[in-house]
Amino acid sequence: MARLQTMAESFYKNILNKTQDSIKTPAWMYTRTMRTGLHSLWMSFSPQLRQNPLLIMNYHSTEIFLFEPALQQSPIAVGFVKDEPHRLDMLHSCLTSSKALLDLFLTQPLSVYYTLTSIDLANLGQSMATIFKLSMVDEPGWDLTYVRKTVNPRDYFDRMINNFEHVGRIIDQSQPEPCRHSFPTGCANAMKKIRGVYEARMAAETAQNTSQEQTNSLALDGLLNGDQMIDWMDDAYWQDLLNDGNFMQ
Repeated sequence: MARLQTMAESFYKNILNKTQDSIKTPAWMYTRTMRTGLHSLWMSFSPQLRQNPLLIMNYHSTEIFLFEPALQQSPIAVGFVKDEPHRLDMLHSCLTSSKALLDLFLTQPLSVYYTLTSIDLANLGQSMATIFKLSMVDEPGWDLTYVRKTVNPRDYFDRMINNFEHVGRIIDQSQPEPCRHSFPTGCANAMKKIRGVYEARMAAETAQNTSQEQTNSLALDGLLNGDQMIDWMDDAYWQDLLNDGNFMQ
């Protein structure tokens, strides 16, 4: 895990933490090199280690971190131009890595939810935020219908919320009164907030073209439109929601 983290930090220092003028190598070229290095590192692990669910999820999380520059509000700042095919490749890689992480997490027994670490939650929050962003990206060649069928954010939110609520109820019912809700219950409540934003966005897209609906849609678009929504709905926001005690009341 430490070696995977080292690769992620190297990418951050060389690409994400620099200005456009100081970047000499396009992000997609650096990402391709890092992807090759990450795969080589992974294959150097023993077969037994490569079967460890926690390590696999950390591997996919590192992949997501490498591909995320394609989701930035101004992708040109990290070496992309409009209609850049390499950006589409990175978006698709981000999609498959996020799906792999979430699918693996959802196969874990509910007993895992009682002992989730901050690393587990960070990986989960990162992947959930990423599929949300990917389902809203406006880019020529990026098929949102295909994306939303491949990783249906509503379905993932529903399944995660159900699992966290189930574990949370068991913990909450065992607590003496008065007592604040458990952390799993707080996670479920936070995810409901995010799901509500997604549902509002989807409702705006499918609303009929009446004058009142146009007014509502324009007002909602002003809050959640395109890159603005992606910039607002980032991993830090997700983590703030998970850690905000107000949602656990």
